Amino acid sequence: MLRATFAVQGFGNVGYFAATFLAEQGSKLIAVTDSSGGAYNPGGLNPELLLKHKSENGSVKNFPGSKEINTVGLYTLDCDILVPAALENQITAEIAQKNQSQDYW
Repeated sequence: MLRATFAVQGFGNVGYFAATFLAEQGSKLIAVTDSSGGAYNPGGLNPELLLKHKSENGSVKNFPGSKEINTVGLYTLDCDILVPAALENQITAEIAQKNQSQDYW
């Protein structure tokens, strides 16, 4: 089993299926963002419940039991796997140089 933490930027088809696959392999989804906001929980997020929340509310933002996180916060989060599953050109040189100890969320 893969025991890793991961974050997903973009929770459409690619992001949802990547999250589901990684979770089924034993990894823990700790953060996800979409175009309207994000959800973070170091204890883990359930991809199925996130999808249900998004379909009912239009976003993963305000998912119960989570803290809000933005895209820069997600990119600088301490995790094993990052899944960039949204629009291209989101990871800039500036974001790549950010120190994860800075508080962005």
